[in-house]
Amino acid sequence: ARQWLKKTLAKDSICPSRRFSTGMGVEEQDGKQPRLVENALRHAKLSGLGEKGSHHMQRVAAGTHEDIRRDRKVGSHVEIACNYWRERVLDPLTDSLEGLLKSKRNFVDYICNVHLRVCDSHDEL
Repeated sequence: ARQWLKKTLAKDSICPSRRFSTGMGVEEQDGKQPRLVENALRHAKLSGLGEKGSHHMQRVAAGTHEDIRRDRKVGSHVEIACNYWRERVLDPLTDSLEGLLKSKRNFVDYICNVHLRVCDSHDEL
């Protein structure tokens, strides 16, 4: 299981450089965190901005549109974050997974409360 996970969760399959292009962008969402989009121009076109006039698409491409904008730096930042997450979260998890699966400890409890530390209590499981 460990070897399969190591291969499946390798850098080139989880965080390949080709996924993080200069075409990535940000979509503003009413009252929510902004959302990263893989291709800002395609996303804008699919969301209907292209039908409102070419000036909207030009502003998306220039990174000046208020709703969806391309940000040439986002891709490199997301790639760095992806690699950091993979190295700090996935690699240690993969290393300990086989032992966890063989033990009687609740796997979900381990992931939620110990490894990722995202749950405040066992009640959230």
